[in-house]
Amino acid sequence: MADTSIRRFALQRVDESSWVITDIRNPTYAAHPVGHASVTDDDRVEVTWDAPVPLPVLYATLTDVLDSLETWANRPPGSTKPIPIPHFPPPPH
Repeated sequence: MADTSIRRFALQRVDESSWVITDIRNPTYAAHPVGHASVTDDDRVEVTWDAPVPLPVLYATLTDVLDSLETWANRPPGSTKPIPIPHFPPPPH
């Protein structure tokens, strides 16, 4: 779970069941939000991502949306260390 003491993303309420997700560290997203979240009739949260993030579009709560986004944004840069592949000599003929 992401550190909740220092949040990078915030929700701004639009109406009774809709929110805009903004990156509070990046003023560019003040005009261009990261995404939009809305609570559906069955109390699920549906997200439309406006930024290129490879995250789900359905969540249980708004907090889950922010936690998922924070975790993704705080991932280590670059790829992971290669996984060694064992090598065996060719079978005898």
